[in-house]
Amino acid sequence: MNYIAKCLSFSLLLGTTMIACNTDFLNTKPLDKVSGDAVWSDRSLSEAFVTDVYNGIRDGLLDQMSFDCQTDNALYSFGKQDVNEANVSPSNTGTIKSTMEWQEMYARIRSANIALSKLAKPTFDNSGDLAGRMRGEMYFMRAYFYNQLLRYYGAIPIIKTPYTLDEPDFTVARNTYEECVNAIVTDLDSASALLKGRSMAAGRATMGASMASKHGYYCMPLVICTTSQRQKPSRVSSPVSPILNCWVT
Repeated sequence: MNYIAKCLSFSLLLGTTMIACNTDFLNTKPLDKVSGDAVWSDRSLSEAFVTDVYNGIRDGLLDQMSFDCQTDNALYSFGKQDVNEANVSPSNTGTIKSTMEWQEMYARIRSANIALSKLAKPTFDNSGDLAGRMRGEMYFMRAYFYNQLLRYYGAIPIIKTPYTLDEPDFTVARNTYEECVNAIVTDLDSASALLKGRSMAAGRATMGASMASKHGYYCMPLVICTTSQRQKPSRVSSPVSPILNCWVT
């Protein structure tokens, strides 16, 4: 009789415990990561995301290996490069500077695209128009990354929105050379407008840097791949004086 009573009591206690158990404690947030929603709803975390995009520039110093080592003009002191031994192919592109490497640059472009899409309608405290300043920075950095790709690969695909996992198609054709230049210039124009009159910390994009970069395209002769005639894209037609008169630090 005591044995039966003990079994019934244990079953009742176990059943009560299981019914009363709250499993909410299992739904914990990771302590080593921050969700996207949390980043873009917080002023400091949003700025940290934007600051990290600058890491695509790397240290900003000269690499030990110059561009000549990626041609037949020179030998790298630490060994021959693939180009010297004719081993370059579509599946083996050889050594490429990280600040011009396809995957590295497009990863940074994706980050800039995410920032631009999220900062269009900020959900954090936007006092001082912080979102506008960061958007200006991201337009400048996206232009820089596309410039690096254009210099190394020629015409490239221009992607201005972040891909999501539910995209029906991830393939995209290359734009023409002129379209690439015009896209870069458009970003530099946007950066100039958003950064105008702002006092920026050292090392960050400025209105002056944006205008000077645009003027670089205006000055250099560009070969438009669809023609044999040297010409400057029609979009790039700003004079030098606004740059010389710009005293943004």
